[in-house]
Amino acid sequence: MLGYSAAQFGVIVSVYGLALAASPMLLGRISEVFSKKLLIVLGSLLYSALNVGMLFLHQYTLLIGAAMVTGIGNALLIPALSTIYLGVTAEQNRSQVMGIRGTAISLGTLLGPLAQALASPWITPQMTFAIGIALSFVITLLAFVVLKPRFTHESLYRRVT
Repeated sequence: MLGYSAAQFGVIVSVYGLALAASPMLLGRISEVFSKKLLIVLGSLLYSALNVGMLFLHQYTLLIGAAMVTGIGNALLIPALSTIYLGVTAEQNRSQVMGIRGTAISLGTLLGPLAQALASPWITPQMTFAIGIALSFVITLLAFVVLKPRFTHESLYRRVT
């Protein structure tokens, strides 16, 4: 689509994975300092960076940067969501809830590309990225509206006990 080879796209995806793997080491304590709502909203916005990049950017180095920002966004999002799940779930149901969460993520990982393959006769690759951006913004808006302003460890602990 942009004239890059499969290896170049592989590097973009690898940079995303590297940022996702390295970011928790660099940002590990950030979820203890800032509200979960802020981290989820910010992480959701950053998570759409690669879709935005693939839609609007045509320079390889900028796409690599967008992949890195997407990995950082996901690294902000995952711990904050996990904290909320664990904080609002009774102790006896936590492993089951986290198992269902993992299954839902795996199902989404499977169904997303399948939906793309099924829709490909009717939409362009650019439309795929635009749909991804729109879904990210809907999720971000939903998180902004639904989540309480200040999810902290203390407030979650009070809700469970």
